[in-house]
Amino acid sequence: MLYHNELNLLSQLAALDLPIASSALHDYTVGEMVAALLKRVKSLAGDCAMSSTEWSNSLHLIQTNSHLTSLKVLAYTNHPESALVAYCFFEQAENTGIIAFRGTTGTGWIDNIKGGFLCDTPQQIKALEFFHEVNDTFNINDYIITGHSKGGNNGQYITIVDGNKISHCITFNSQGFSAEFIRKYTLQIKANQDKIIAYECAWDVVNILFINIAAKRIVVGTESRLPHRNHPPNRLLNQNGDIRDFDNRHPLYSGIQNFTTNLSLLVSKVKQRIEKNKFKNK
Repeated sequence: MLYHNELNLLSQLAALDLPIASSALHDYTVGEMVAALLKRVKSLAGDCAMSSTEWSNSLHLIQTNSHLTSLKVLAYTNHPESALVAYCFFEQAENTGIIAFRGTTGTGWIDNIKGGFLCDTPQQIKALEFFHEVNDTFNINDYIITGHSKGGNNGQYITIVDGNKISHCITFNSQGFSAEFIRKYTLQIKANQDKIIAYECAWDVVNILFINIAAKRIVVGTESRLPHRNHPPNRLLNQNGDIRDFDNRHPLYSGIQNFTTNLSLLVSKVKQRIEKNKFKNK
């Protein structure tokens, strides 16, 4: 199994577009992908709110890791309508698929807001479809899911909704779910949430949104207390590419999480009351 810092690097890679046509993926490796991206690393500035220097550092960390460079890129999807972007990498020695979902881009923010009040959002449903397509095509025995921000939320979603073949879900600075989701998938959450580990920067404002379902939340510190300097996926790693040291979340941030959780619960109760009244009036 990949180390959690290696999964973080793959979640970063998911923020970048595939440098070749997806039809040419036969035997294409992460090493080849990284080599192609490094040739135009200056153009990557801004992707995932990372500078070209940061991208160079992360891509070189991948390039010097033979465990990562040997992974095959099995599948890729880029669905503009739902803003879903995802990869499936393959670790042949373990017969394991690693699915990495991209974080929020463009219209994905609309899906983020919906995620606080709906059971299943359009992007989450599309993420589940991608998982099913990969499994139907390759029939892999075991999957590890990862992702940053909204990508991690998508990963947690499919781990709960259809987690039979998923052994681990490791996410980075990902937001939580709605009370409606908790109500609909209570049994599935109990069955699968132990597979989910969520890494979170202490001063990030996305990972404190709505109801968190991870069995384990690991809070790490960075050099900055500015929210926008804590959200990008590379901020969870130090210069050597290791997960940063543990830290404590500020009470204000815990209060924000409580507020968004209570807001989602309130909306859910109002919905239930409206549904109940409709049923009575029939």
